[in-house]
Amino acid sequence: MTPGRNNPLTANDGYRIIRFEWLFILYALLVFYVTTVPFDFGLTIKSIANEWRQTEKIPLLQEDFSRASGSDMFVNMLFFVPFGFLLYATLRENKKQFAHPLWIVIFLSLLYSLFIETFQLLLNDRYTSINDLISNTLGGGVGALVAKRTYSQISAFAERLLRSSLENPLWMLWAALLSIQTFLVLAPFRFDFKLEHIGNKLAQWQRSWSNLPYISENSLSQYHLETFLLALLLTGVFFAALYRQPQISRSSRRLLVTFLFAFYPLLTLITLSRSKGRPDAELLLMGLFGCIIGFLFFAVLLQGKAARNQTDLVARVYRKAFLAIYSLLFITHFFFPFQLQSWRSWGSLILEKEWLHFIPDSGLFSSKFILAMLCIFWLIIPFGYAYSRRIRMLNLKDRIVRISWISFILGGSIEFLQSSIPGQNVEPIAVVFFIAGGATGVLLESWWRHWRSRNRIFTDPQHPAGKTRSTQGALLSS
Repeated sequence: MTPGRNNPLTANDGYRIIRFEWLFILYALLVFYVTTVPFDFGLTIKSIANEWRQTEKIPLLQEDFSRASGSDMFVNMLFFVPFGFLLYATLRENKKQFAHPLWIVIFLSLLYSLFIETFQLLLNDRYTSINDLISNTLGGGVGALVAKRTYSQISAFAERLLRSSLENPLWMLWAALLSIQTFLVLAPFRFDFKLEHIGNKLAQWQRSWSNLPYISENSLSQYHLETFLLALLLTGVFFAALYRQPQISRSSRRLLVTFLFAFYPLLTLITLSRSKGRPDAELLLMGLFGCIIGFLFFAVLLQGKAARNQTDLVARVYRKAFLAIYSLLFITHFFFPFQLQSWRSWGSLILEKEWLHFIPDSGLFSSKFILAMLCIFWLIIPFGYAYSRRIRMLNLKDRIVRISWISFILGGSIEFLQSSIPGQNVEPIAVVFFIAGGATGVLLESWWRHWRSRNRIFTDPQHPAGKTRSTQGALLSS
């Protein structure tokens, strides 16, 4: 039987958790964002004509008729491999059985790449290239071929992995924190994999060791302080997840710990290929320092035999530690460098309204503004989740309304207080992301509580529905 939406053999309860169509939509949006950011539009006829003159129109050749960069074409092809894989999996999950899904994926990859390349004609700092069109289409085809041969195995593995992650949600939280840290470091995802470029970035990274805080006159920046706190939180969630699953083998634990400590060195290596931005040693040092401090506290102190006999105490210590780290991260993000202006200068700024920017100077679609708003959104989600647990006796609509008002007041207060901090600009549109983050936290808490209750029905043999499901599962397995 083909694994699909209504295939009961994919899970013992007869329903699938993973949906490849949602993953495909998210990845397609990510591809569009990466290939079009920072949305610097040039909508005049002269600008579009200039972009068209710079277009690479001959396959395998650049604009100046030199040979196209093989590394750029290879990276573009790799970037579209997941696109082709997820699109093929989406077609396989559809109720309609397509006769030739492989050719459909290749054709749709061509159309989507053509749309992106055409859209790039409207952007000032993007270049349309037929080589990108070719490599993107090839990448989609390669992804479809991989999915054609491995769809059943990968689909079953992803289903088992997601179910085990839902049983221990700390692993999902850990993966989310890893993704957020990667996004913050690598955004806006513009890379240059030429060896000459990587060599220059490596030389800049080596010179950055002489500019470390407290070794030179430079002070610790907000970005690197947040990196340390996020690494500390990453390590704490990681060891909390291990603590909740003592049945994990020793070899698997060693592999996971190795990945944890190799994450920031790998991230530093990837930063050497970014087109813009200066690589620095502080990312590596602050990340590893946060991992080491977290390892000493969460692993050495809380993983001993004495701690295992006091699970309630360990759980309380973990909760208080996570709350402290989250609070420090929240305060650092909104109130760094922890300095206030004088009353006279603050009053003059308020009267002159120089601190108030309804539209940011960098633009609503700039990568800098989008990244700042996403940080606010991510920081408020835990707040909305925790508050929703306290008022879970209310219905979903009332919880969303209440957290929206609280997020509105909290966001407005923080933005107003930021006017007294040197270098901070008040952006009223940020309040919208406060509200969105709080509402998202409520929705996540409601979904998680619903899934836990549904999963309890499937796993509890004393529940009437659980008995029915268990009987069905036994019949299917036999």
